[in-house]
Amino acid sequence: MKYLIGLGVVAMSVAGYFLLAPSPAVVTVQSAPVSQAPAEPSSEDLVALKRESLPMALTDTVTLNDTVFFPRMRIMEYVYVSATPDVENLQSFVEGRAETLCLEARDLFGADVTLRNSFEGPGGNVLRRIYLLSEDCQRFY
Repeated sequence: MKYLIGLGVVAMSVAGYFLLAPSPAVVTVQSAPVSQAPAEPSSEDLVALKRESLPMALTDTVTLNDTVFFPRMRIMEYVYVSATPDVENLQSFVEGRAETLCLEARDLFGADVTLRNSFEGPGGNVLRRIYLLSEDCQRFY
């Protein structure tokens, strides 16, 4: 019986200690920010760079009007406005400018992004959309 009473006193002492003892101070350690190597420019950065120079007359009839990145579809869209709605000239325009577009978007192709060139008429109607894939640009690398 003495042992049970002694064990009860010890248990109550331990429980009392944990209930009444001051809680230890919580120490938070903040690590210093890790310096990272400069990353490749993000697609949002590329869009911002393109928008700084808008509008940009590329020929006497075609002007780069906007550039947009659609992250869910992985599409980078260049929106051009054409004063003349000649679809055949638009196709030859993209073919002639394909090397420049491919080299500018090389890092985007590494992230599986498709380039979409949308041509609008003076009234805002889409005349044509021409897509450039990574496979189309391999000949320029």
